Amino acid sequence: PEQKYHGYKTLFFTSADTRIHLLQPATPYSPMFSKLTIESSEEPFKCGAEVPITINYYIVGETTEMFSINLIYMVLSKGLIVHHGHEKVEVESSTDIRRGNISFTLSVAAEFAPAVEVVVYSVLPSEKVITANKNFEVEKCFRNQVMLTSNVFLLTTPIPKKLGHCKMYIKPECNDLQIS
Repeated sequence: PEQKYHGYKTLFFTSADTRIHLLQPATPYSPMFSKLTIESSEEPFKCGAEVPITINYYIVGETTEMFSINLIYMVLSKGLIVHHGHEKVEVESSTDIRRGNISFTLSVAAEFAPAVEVVVYSVLPSEKVITANKNFEVEKCFRNQVMLTSNVFLLTTPIPKKLGHCKMYIKPECNDLQIS
């Protein structure tokens, strides 16, 4: 009789070690997953203002060693990137949640109205991508400053047309104004 070897039918066991961590309940102060948040004034941004924007990062469970990440941010208005930048962040070694923030200043221009969207993202050491975005209103404003003075608006009684006057002051760089 001929014997055949059926190695694939032989039982095979291996041993392994793993470490199980108890999960902490999620609270607003201890997020369950890595995330980014964006903060700034809830009031509409004023033209010509310098507005601080803060990006908070929370990193959970990546590694216990120190590492660095790049936070890349963009500001979009009407579908165009109007401001962008990045910040390299050194993340300290820890077994807890790593948190921190970066800030940048946005110079608000008339072209940004009626709104801007701030987008931020980062690639973590585990190759997971975390993102956040937030929309902010921008007050309506003119590209060129115009000042109108008149003696007609101050009077309570009507005056003859010949006595009333109106003056308009426009900055010199304004070359597209039409008065009719």
